[in-house]
Amino acid sequence: MTKIQLLLIAGVIALGGAGVLLLGRKLVYRLAMLGLAGLGVFFILFPERTTDVARALGVGRGTDLLLYLAIVTGAFAVM
Repeated sequence: MTKIQLLLIAGVIALGGAGVLLLGRKLVYRLAMLGLAGLGVFFILFPERTTDVARALGVGRGTDLLLYLAIVTGAFAVM
């Protein structure tokens, strides 16, 4: 495991924990936050899997898929 992976995993866990604390009693949202954090950690540990998922969805590279998801998520958050 590289240093950047450790740093990214720590960040994802911190953000996931903060999200769980901020969501209060909404169990479904808290579980979704934990699931997304777990998925983030998985993709940090196994980055080649993003390419596998991207190809299954018809996108060429895993990096492109993550960019598209970030754009959609950002737009949703702004709205």
